Amino acid sequence: MFENIGKLKILKKTKKTIANIYIIKGILFFNFKTMQIKRLVISSILGLVFGFVCLAFASSNGEVIFPIAASIVSGRMLIGVAIWLSKFHMKHWSIHGLVMGLIFSLPNAFGAMSVVNPDFSPMLMFSSTVIMGMIYGFLIEFITSVLFKAKMR
Repeated sequence: MFENIGKLKILKKTKKTIANIYIIKGILFFNFKTMQIKRLVISSILGLVFGFVCLAFASSNGEVIFPIAASIVSGRMLIGVAIWLSKFHMKHWSIHGLVMGLIFSLPNAFGAMSVVNPDFSPMLMFSSTVIMGMIYGFLIEFITSVLFKAKMR
């Protein structure tokens, strides 16, 4: 039925196992020992995925040069890592995701104002970057906390 294919260790020198890795019916599963590791992995991967989604939206009108593309993807991944790392306890998980998306989209928003685009004014670039960052933060927190049940401690 399932096969244990290994253990995920923090470092090769340590004996501490943080996850068991299984293959069940051809699908790779991780059984994490702690909820925080599960939250880190899920939120970081979601940040990376939404970074590429954001890059796809940004490049819909034409090619995006590498420094801007790297800034977009790393900025969205930073939202995922910040959601895991944050110890700010808000009243609700949705507020936490929105606030983290807002805070960590501001650097990209100021950078987006310098991009020359005839379709968007600098202020529109700033506001759309911040609003989309808040949406991505909300979605990352929703999927991590609600769907995967990896709540913040």
